[in-house]
Amino acid sequence: MKVVIWLLAAAVFGLWSLFSWGAHSLIGWAGQTGARNADWLTGHPETVEWLSWGAATFGSLGEGVVVVTWAIGSLVIAAGAVAANALWLRWRNRRGGRPMQWQGRMR
Repeated sequence: MKVVIWLLAAAVFGLWSLFSWGAHSLIGWAGQTGARNADWLTGHPETVEWLSWGAATFGSLGEGVVVVTWAIGSLVIAAGAVAANALWLRWRNRRGGRPMQWQGRMR
């Protein structure tokens, strides 16, 4: 059962990583697009520079937030797998089920 729990945790981790990668890419794309197209909002050069800087900063900070969120989520997934293993072992031991012990040669 431990193997099943860890395989399930690995699958959830893979989906979580895929979701986080998509969010990271989307935020980076939004920041870059905003920085490149800041001149569409105004024609004043100094304002365009500030808007471009703000969009690039938004993209960078957003990507950092996604990475930190991914790391916290990954730790939660790992902690959940450890807790599920502990609960499984506790339930199995209370029920009296022990793994079969080898008793010698087969006859």
